[in-house]
Amino acid sequence: MEKAESWLYKTLQYRFEDAGLFNQALTHRSAAGRNNERLEFLGDAVLDFVISDAIYTARPGAAGTARAVATDRRGRARRRAA
Repeated sequence: MEKAESWLYKTLQYRFEDAGLFNQALTHRSAAGRNNERLEFLGDAVLDFVISDAIYTARPGAAGTARAVATDRRGRARRRAA
């Protein structure tokens, strides 16, 4: 993980305060122990909120349509993966 932390700092000049959280964020759920599934869930929720807010602010009348399209795409992707 040190290589990833080094790359992150060199590229973005950002260093995690909690190295354990950084390691967890990069650990796939198929690995034993703590993994990124909960962080991924939280990240998806934050992205949904930010994108919804941006659409609502930019085009209030289109917000429902855009959300329906996004939701339908996610549903189709899940059905294909199953």
